[in-house]
Amino acid sequence: MQSPLMLLQLKLADYQKKAAELRTIDEFIILKQTLQDMMKVFAACEEWELYQKTADLMAQTVLHIRFID
Repeated sequence: MQSPLMLLQLKLADYQKKAAELRTIDEFIILKQTLQDMMKVFAACEEWELYQKTADLMAQTVLHIRFID
């Protein structure tokens, strides 16, 4: 049985892959909200490395997103 924190860490790895494939503003908004929720959990658990990885992914996504009309 995996801990909830471990499951979030696996989800973060999955979202890193999904972030590279974003094509619409709606996908970006959903991902951003999800990452913000994950950051809250990581902060509550004082998992600062995971918090920083999540924040970095969010910033990277903002900088590299390519929207398709």
